[in-house]
Amino acid sequence: MKSIILASTFLIAVSAQAMETEKSVDSTTGDTSTLINRPTHFGSHRPFSAYLNPSSENGVCKALGHEKAAAGSLRSSDSKANSIKVDANGSVVGGPYDYFVNQIVCLNKASALPNEKSVQIINPTHPDSGLGYSAYLHPSSEDGICVASGYQRAATGSLRSADSRANTIQVDSNGSVIGGPYDYYATLIICVTGR
Repeated sequence: MKSIILASTFLIAVSAQAMETEKSVDSTTGDTSTLINRPTHFGSHRPFSAYLNPSSENGVCKALGHEKAAAGSLRSSDSKANSIKVDANGSVVGGPYDYFVNQIVCLNKASALPNEKSVQIINPTHPDSGLGYSAYLHPSSEDGICVASGYQRAATGSLRSADSRANTIQVDSNGSVIGGPYDYYATLIICVTGR
């Protein structure tokens, strides 16, 4: 017979910037479960993807500093917000997407906090020239934009572009300028550091 102890707490998770609302301990398995409402990724504070390209349940919890997710506990939102996708290990692999994780139950808080951080950069510009990055016909490397901005890599598919034009440059995957001037420019990208 299982014995469950429920303790209601309201605290902001330092590693996840999310609201943890209920905790319980299963005396049979020893698992501690935590209900997390509208979890967000450390650094960018972007919610996790739940639609079209859903994040892995376990990955969301690992990115929040937990061991794993309770199977089938991910609940998606009915509204839209720029969200990021994580893989089964909690690494950022894409974004931004529309629908996001509204609630999830995570098990067993890990002793170490996740060290991967993400940041959303709006209208990224090259640190030396101040020019924006090419995003159309002659696109810059997503990773290169982030490397030039001081990060390790980009979340795959996160580059968004404008319908308007401006002088831009093109960079390779190492962040080195390889072309320009071009016209359509990058308006948003999610960059990642850590791991």
